[in-house]
Amino acid sequence: EDRELSRNIAIRLVDRLQTMGYSREVYTCDSKSVRCYSQDVQKCETHWIYDSELLYSHELDRYAMKLNHRYCNNDKTLEENWKECNYFNRMSSRASVDYLIPLIGKIKGSSENLTPEQKENLARSEHLRWCAFLYTFGYDVMDKEELVDRCKTQQAEINKFGKSKIAKPSQDREKKKHACLVSWEEIDEISLIENSFTHGNKDYKKLDKDNIEVVLALIQAKE
Repeated sequence: EDRELSRNIAIRLVDRLQTMGYSREVYTCDSKSVRCYSQDVQKCETHWIYDSELLYSHELDRYAMKLNHRYCNNDKTLEENWKECNYFNRMSSRASVDYLIPLIGKIKGSSENLTPEQKENLARSEHLRWCAFLYTFGYDVMDKEELVDRCKTQQAEINKFGKSKIAKPSQDREKKKHACLVSWEEIDEISLIENSFTHGNKDYKKLDKDNIEVVLALIQAKE
């Protein structure tokens, strides 16, 4: 906690290393900050631990808002959809962009010219991340029989009342179950089961693939 003492020790270490032929930075840490000391003045920086951008990245939220906006598929503005977004979906969007942005950069060192195979592998990886995210929130796998039952119940309620209490057959928020908590190879079957009852065109694999394209577009826009 004695910053002056730590500073003096760090400066002496840097000087000593320099005389031995080593150009190295020395770091000190206390309860509020991490400081870097170096012969190169440009590298000498203080990083405050409680910096607002470190604790709460507004840039990350902007990306998450745009990713969430794609899922809403309505005429509302990006800000309106984010305001109405529940905590779970906000965290899901944040987790997705927080994971994908550095991963995409790691693969190519640039967001340009990713091959179809690389995009496919990114989508597979995104699905695994999404599964891990749901497991941390206490979700478990919804078996196919339960998915079929929920699809039947949803369609019966729509036919009778014009609407259903079941918004998404594949996800039961109360019981914390999701039918897509399966391997990448099994996801197509989940889509087929749901579409056979709803006569829709749900493609759960495409959702993961679309996430890659959206995040790629966000990165390229920044560049």
